[in-house]
Amino acid sequence: MICDDDEGTALPFYRLYRRVKKVWPEARRKFAGISFVDDRYLFGIQASDFVASLIRLEATEQITGEKYDYSSLYKALTAVPDKHEKYLMNIATAIANKDKMLATAESLRDRYKEALAENTEEQQRIREIRSNHEATGKRSSRSHQSGAGRGKSRQTGKAEG
Repeated sequence: MICDDDEGTALPFYRLYRRVKKVWPEARRKFAGISFVDDRYLFGIQASDFVASLIRLEATEQITGEKYDYSSLYKALTAVPDKHEKYLMNIATAIANKDKMLATAESLRDRYKEALAENTEEQQRIREIRSNHEATGKRSSRSHQSGAGRGKSRQTGKAEG
């Protein structure tokens, strides 16, 4: 993760980064490192700052109704490209208030419950298939393997005589 080396935001953002890694186990794997760079030397940081500013302005308009001068630029950046347009990536954003976030959380909860139910049904079908398979006397291919090479010790005969 690369951040703008801004004196006012670098330290708070580093603290946020550390906190996220502590409370979200998946973040430990996904966030390998953090770096701060002067945007005079890494122009991509300037571009990301610019896009982030547009998103903040759009969010402010959606939440408070306060208009801004660059809404047409925001719409152009977030529009789905036409088929004839060549593009490297598509930018998508989501701006949500409390009600939208709650609705999203409820929708995700419902989808999760559906997926769990489907998984439970699938697991039940698997158990039934295994049970039927065992009842017919069929054995898995592993059980047909001989004992050779499976850690059994050799018996050595004593010399007669």
